[in-house]
Amino acid sequence: MRWSRVRGIAIGALVGLISAGCSWGQLGGDASRAGYVPLETGITLANVNQLQRTSQTPFDFQGAFLANGFLYTIPTGVTDRIVTRPVDQVGCIPSCVAFRLMVSGRIAPDEFTGLNRFAVVGNDAFVLSHLDTANPPAMILEAFDARGARNCTAGLCRAMWSATRPGIGAEIAVADGRVFESVWTDVGAELRAYGTSAAQCGADLAACRPLWSTPSNFGTALAATTKYVSMGSAVYPVTGPTTCVAAGCDPLLIRANQLPASMAEGWIYTSAGRTRFDDRSSCFTGSASTTAICPIDWVPAARTSFVATPPTLTGANVTFIEQPENGATEAAVRVFPRDGGTDCAGTPRVCQPVADLVPDGVSKGVSATRDLIFVTSDGVAGTPIGWLSAFDARLEQNCGGTPKRCTPLWSQLTYSFGLWAPAIANGHIAVSGRTGGGVIPNPGVGVFSIPPAG
Repeated sequence: MRWSRVRGIAIGALVGLISAGCSWGQLGGDASRAGYVPLETGITLANVNQLQRTSQTPFDFQGAFLANGFLYTIPTGVTDRIVTRPVDQVGCIPSCVAFRLMVSGRIAPDEFTGLNRFAVVGNDAFVLSHLDTANPPAMILEAFDARGARNCTAGLCRAMWSATRPGIGAEIAVADGRVFESVWTDVGAELRAYGTSAAQCGADLAACRPLWSTPSNFGTALAATTKYVSMGSAVYPVTGPTTCVAAGCDPLLIRANQLPASMAEGWIYTSAGRTRFDDRSSCFTGSASTTAICPIDWVPAARTSFVATPPTLTGANVTFIEQPENGATEAAVRVFPRDGGTDCAGTPRVCQPVADLVPDGVSKGVSATRDLIFVTSDGVAGTPIGWLSAFDARLEQNCGGTPKRCTPLWSQLTYSFGLWAPAIANGHIAVSGRTGGGVIPNPGVGVFSIPPAG
């Protein structure tokens, strides 16, 4: 189909670049939760104003995940399946559904928690869901073919292997060939690590057991790198802890809070600041424990408070989403140097921002490329209309003052609200949200694209 014929409502999305692969397969893009795609070259400062809406779904979806040429979505209200659509088909509601991943349980108990229970890495997709009929409560982790081939018939794909364990699930994250699962059990939180293949399962592919697990009563928010996994305030080696007793295993270190985190280059970022995780020299280690207790390096200054989501990295900077003041219809994204910068005081250092990004409405989610920062927002003038806005990541164009106040280079209505951070890939952006109770004409997942040359 020629670009000139692309009109109206359609469904699709494209792929982000995370590390060496081409996917946006997890919350925040990959297991680090950093929301940063530095290798994206399809959307730049030079062409961002050419972005056009190329598709829009008619349904609510809990986020957009992009890999293998497909858009993966979790429909709100139909939480026993993942729906996929090809990236290059438009104007095909709902006939362009490629295949469905038939999940055994409920992916989310409400409309907000499905995002962190799904992951696509390479040819495999992983889903954590609740088994409502289990007593006591149980979770099932299932692995599917992410391309709709293995164990799939007539577009319906069944799990290639699964693991059922007691508990109420929180999140999964996939890194270094391992699927990490955080759950609440009747005795507290637990961290479990599975392999990504069925090799761990033996003869019974429906009864796979973790490679390692440990009680970890430090919170359940996950983030991971190729060497370390963070669960709440605790950090463990991905290969498993080495100091264990019957009650559980010691983490390598404990940070100051259990807030959702992003991880990069040896640092953990939360809405309360930054902590080192790959060098324990600044941490305190008690004589009776191998666990280091690590202090916060610096704290971002806030006018109100920051939303408890993993901060998004933007090259040399890091962003935090402000909570709106009482009655306010706007809330900015504050930008700080990753190291806190020089405008800091106190112990730990409280640092001032170098810029505020000011979209239309209340900021909800942030994703970034090397050139651009994209912000989703809603609540403009008290309405449930959502927006997607692009800002100069260098903090130069459309920026002025001290600290700088930046306005969008480009923005568009998303026709949905309660938005999540967008997925960015190869000249395309997918944005998901919820309907406005009949107020919004075309809610769901919207895709914005750079038209192909010629």
